[in-house]
Amino acid sequence: MKTMKRFAARICALFVVLTVSLTALVPAAFAATKAQLPDLPSSQCVVDDANILSSSTKTAIENLNAQLTQQCEGAQIGVLTVDYTGSLSTEDYAVQAANIWGLGSSSKNNGVLILLV
Repeated sequence: MKTMKRFAARICALFVVLTVSLTALVPAAFAATKAQLPDLPSSQCVVDDANILSSSTKTAIENLNAQLTQQCEGAQIGVLTVDYTGSLSTEDYAVQAANIWGLGSSSKNNGVLILLV
């Protein structure tokens, strides 16, 4: 009977230690994922962090985006290139980038992000 109580006490202690350890790591994990995004200035629609777009391509995207914004009630397309997404999935990275960048009109929800990894 004492052996069973000791075993249960050890399991409870292990559970408490694991819970406290994991709780302490959660804020660090969220901080790490936020830090992986490049600067996304609202005044730009092209952020070429991977340096794969030519200047003429960037200019063409910016011109098309200006026309789109003017003709379609504030709609915007953002193009983001990165080498990697770190610990985030491509989808999670794109969602975070789109939310931070704030593309398009928030009332019309007409922003689009093109992410090239």
